[in-house]
Amino acid sequence: MKSRGRDDAILQECLDRLGGGETVAQCLARYPDQAAELRPALETAWRLREEGAALGPDEGFRRRTRQRLLMAYAQREGHSKARWAWLSALSPRLVAVGAGLLLVMVLGLGSTYRAAAASVPGESLYWLKEKGEQVRLTLARSDKAQAHLNASLAEERAKEGRALLSKGHVQKLSKVEAQFRGHVQKTLKSAGVRPSGNPQPKVLPPAKRQQLRKELSEQLRQQAQRQAHEIQALLKNASPDMKPHLKRLQETLDVEYQGAVQALEEEQDGKDTPHR
Repeated sequence: MKSRGRDDAILQECLDRLGGGETVAQCLARYPDQAAELRPALETAWRLREEGAALGPDEGFRRRTRQRLLMAYAQREGHSKARWAWLSALSPRLVAVGAGLLLVMVLGLGSTYRAAAASVPGESLYWLKEKGEQVRLTLARSDKAQAHLNASLAEERAKEGRALLSKGHVQKLSKVEAQFRGHVQKTLKSAGVRPSGNPQPKVLPPAKRQQLRKELSEQLRQQAQRQAHEIQALLKNASPDMKPHLKRLQETLDVEYQGAVQALEEEQDGKDTPHR
């Protein structure tokens, strides 16, 4: 008990010292015996501090961030199992993402995370956006949750594609398009649709599976309409050298959205046609 309290106090002190201007290395040098355990949380805090400095997070944000890091550290060390029981229940799904960073993002990052959510590949806060999405996917436990979330992330990749082209970053489009396709495929997989002819396990009861496919086909259809509208608006004022890239993005979205909606609707009708 004393050891746990001392370790928590050390982490709290180090977070305070970081806030006062010390570096991670200086904090770790003060406590070499705890350095291995302290490093992940302190490096996360430092990076958040550096990335968010220009955005001016308020005192409430700083207080919440510190508390999240303390909670993550307690979970990592297996301290106070009763107090952190709900975290322990999630731990197998959280480990891959990194407990300290994960908990900070799951529970909110204020203005920093809002800015990250609007970022695109290549921008300084995009790493945080990616980690936040990993967290959401990790915590989406049901097939239905996974399907709807991947559908939403597919649209997010489509938005990023438009944003990249509007900024002239053509070289990053291929990666975003590939990620878009991946999310669409994962959406179908969670709904039990058979990609490439390989049967998927049908976990949901038939009635719920049919309802999910109906919801997803409508969600994807609406996304396709929104993205087509936005790309058409960009095309009106796009430069001649940018128009082919916008048309390519539109074609990619059309093919994937139409194929996914068709596959979902065919399986709603009881047909057994695999999605390519």
